[in-house]
Amino acid sequence: MRALRRLSVLLPLLAAPLAAQEPAGPLRLRGITFDHWDGAGGAAFLRPTLRATNLTRGPLGSDFALVMFPDGISLRPLVVTAGLQAGLAYRVAVGPVSLLPKGGGAAIVVAGSGGVQLLHIIPGVQWGLGLLVPVDAKSLVRADLTRHLYTSNGRTVGFWSVGFGFAASLRGDR
Repeated sequence: MRALRRLSVLLPLLAAPLAAQEPAGPLRLRGITFDHWDGAGGAAFLRPTLRATNLTRGPLGSDFALVMFPDGISLRPLVVTAGLQAGLAYRVAVGPVSLLPKGGGAAIVVAGSGGVQLLHIIPGVQWGLGLLVPVDAKSLVRADLTRHLYTSNGRTVGFWSVGFGFAASLRGDR
């Protein structure tokens, strides 16, 4: 939690030199990226990630992601593994492009029907940088670089993820 508090204080300070270029208008994005998690193992090279970013009250807003781990899905016994990320993003406009320094809480959730434990949650934190490149009035290309740290049984494990995909603005204004 200390790292999260530090990140929430540092995020606006790190972006302050670039903040002279004020982003135009509110932004509500929904999209998908395909992320590669370095060191995560498994046969799946890319993991689909559903993303929602809401910057409706100025440059600071919420950023959510749901990562599906195809390697963590089984029918017998029924098991589904997903990553959840929830945090803050700070929009910095650099010409038509926007940078999104971001960070917050994270968890890997394993839900299953067999065994003793039906739900297992591995808590963590995440921080990184997003890049939004407009294609037209409502479509953007999105890229994300994120550092993940998860703690289980007193041991912390870190991963980097790199994602590339598309997003759509729920409003025409950017």
